[in-house]
Amino acid sequence: MGLVGHNGAGKTTLFKIIVGFMKADRGAVHFSSHFGQDPRFRIGFLPESPYFYSHLSARECLGLYISLFGMSLKDSTILIENSLNEVGLQDHSNALLRSYSKGMLQRFGIAQALLNDPELLILDEPMSGLDPEGRRDMRSVIMNRAERGKAVVFSSHILSDVEDICDRVVVLKGGEIVQILSNEETNRYRSWIVEFRGEIPRHDLQMPMFKSAQTLKHGGYRLTLSTIDDVNMVLKVIINSGGRIEDVKEMYSSLETLLLPGECKR
Repeated sequence: MGLVGHNGAGKTTLFKIIVGFMKADRGAVHFSSHFGQDPRFRIGFLPESPYFYSHLSARECLGLYISLFGMSLKDSTILIENSLNEVGLQDHSNALLRSYSKGMLQRFGIAQALLNDPELLILDEPMSGLDPEGRRDMRSVIMNRAERGKAVVFSSHILSDVEDICDRVVVLKGGEIVQILSNEETNRYRSWIVEFRGEIPRHDLQMPMFKSAQTLKHGGYRLTLSTIDDVNMVLKVIINSGGRIEDVKEMYSSLETLLLPGECKR
């Protein structure tokens, strides 16, 4: 589940209430019985602005955190190794955290949230400070956890990540849920523009996606497509026909439409 909203919408406050760092003014948080008497043992949490002991190595710091769960030394060692490997820090496990870059610290933050193999993983802006490779890796971590049957809730201002990853999206405004969208609904208004040069064989021109082609002033054509499958098919036809792709871009996002009314074009 993705949580989106403007700054101050209440995303971080909601997370802090769920994990017990803040008390709610009204309402309550309930966990199912399989979480046990203390749900915190079954939750992994990455705050938006975490603090780590910079004079410790990654391995030492994780060892300190996992000792709070009262696990055996053998189990702790295995879980620490697994967490470091999952976020790609296995080769930097003995380096002091003060030597880590911002992106590496963000990866370390994910590692500490994964330590106890949580049933519920709560991540506040997990993509913050990551380069494209880091974002790809973090998306993979989230998807892998979900595929294992774990619940993952995260907030993000990177709407494309939310749309690509989430089964459901919650839109917050002023501390209130204003909309809950399914994956199908978040993709409802997305479209793609393909611009290309070259001639398309006559039989291919009969395909529905080519019938609406616009001729551009500088030469070439523009297509507006509604699905990524159509985009892939069109690109294949154009390339096989000896054409040249000039541009491919996504134009609309339903989440941007909700959060930025009147400014949904990218």
